[in-house]
Amino acid sequence: MIAVSDIAADYGIYKLDGFTLEPGENLAIVGPNGAGKSTLLKLLFGALTPSSGMIRLGSQTSQTQSVDPRWQTVSFMPTYEERINGLNVFDSVAIGFSAQRSLFDRLSDNQENAIKTALENVELWSHRLKKVDRLSAGEYQRVRLARQFALNRNILLLDEPFSYLDPQHALRMTTHFHQLSLVKKNVVITSHELNHAARCCQKMLILENGKQAMFGPTSDVLRSETLRRVFKVEFVPVAHPATDETQLLFPRETTQ
Repeated sequence: MIAVSDIAADYGIYKLDGFTLEPGENLAIVGPNGAGKSTLLKLLFGALTPSSGMIRLGSQTSQTQSVDPRWQTVSFMPTYEERINGLNVFDSVAIGFSAQRSLFDRLSDNQENAIKTALENVELWSHRLKKVDRLSAGEYQRVRLARQFALNRNILLLDEPFSYLDPQHALRMTTHFHQLSLVKKNVVITSHELNHAARCCQKMLILENGKQAMFGPTSDVLRSETLRRVFKVEFVPVAHPATDETQLLFPRETTQ
């Protein structure tokens, strides 16, 4: 479970009333540039500490110290990272296990199998020996996502996971995020791709200038006047003809 109540921080989050996610509920954090989305993810991960309020992830809170470090149950993918030139795809994913082993320790059979499964999920197993500096931006994004999947954490915090992905792999990721929710994991993403987020997240949180503008079921948020006001776009909500999911169409002209 993830529970946030009355938090503020000295890094761009001024007032967050709070929200709760039960196991298996995915959350999309949306909002304009500079709204505080990445900051909130860092607060959830523990990279930043709130100046007030409470964050609870499972049995741990932002105000307690535990013998069970947060990294054992939570994984975090930032918006950007530098590639390590000369490293191949397999080893780049294996970096995720570095906190669990000494520098010269071999990967366990379970870890190797987890990496293989993760690379298969992002359709990169056949490229496992390819150097990461030879990959496109979209391919490297899939490597970074595979690293999170291989760790098999209960909570995945992903900052802009759809960046650089082509439509095929963006759709594949929305499906995989939904599958993770079916086994009671929580995927929390930030995204400007509102329709992708809607396909894999049951809940949506709108941030505006570091404040909570709205939290609720994704279909309610997508159809709300709050969304149109915050983004200053007169989105047209429609039901997907195949799935009945709420999706957004852009207006013919921008609004001023």
